[in-house]
Amino acid sequence: MKLPEFLFPLINAVMKLVLRSPIHTLVSKEIMLLEFRGHKSGRQIKTPVSYTISGNEVRCFTTKDGGWWYSFRDSQTSPVKVKVLIAGRSYNAIAIASHSSEPEIATKLREFLVQVPGNAAYHNIKLDESKHPVKADLDAAVSDCVLISIELK
Repeated sequence: MKLPEFLFPLINAVMKLVLRSPIHTLVSKEIMLLEFRGHKSGRQIKTPVSYTISGNEVRCFTTKDGGWWYSFRDSQTSPVKVKVLIAGRSYNAIAIASHSSEPEIATKLREFLVQVPGNAAYHNIKLDESKHPVKADLDAAVSDCVLISIELK
């Protein structure tokens, strides 16, 4: 289910509180707190995002019109220092954004949505009866996706 956009400021505020509290276990299997410096304002931004972990790589996705990822635009040449709060533990990390239609991004998006199927609606991707992304929808959506790869330190 896709939540209305106008609810996100309230939901994000609540998620920030929950993720920093002892009851974080209610949501921290799928949601982490990502902290980074804003590219225009220079201020610290903290935003809750859905994530998956593959080895030492934490992955999150957004759409190109999701403004928060702009702070990572130049990260291919200069990785961005971030902090993440995952399951109650804080980590220093570096983040790199990728936004192309490369097959690798489609594969990672598919893996992400298998683990976090609730995010499929935000990418206009339907799930089949086994809760896997429909290939045609995935192929259509990948060009609008941004992958943020985070390497924990």
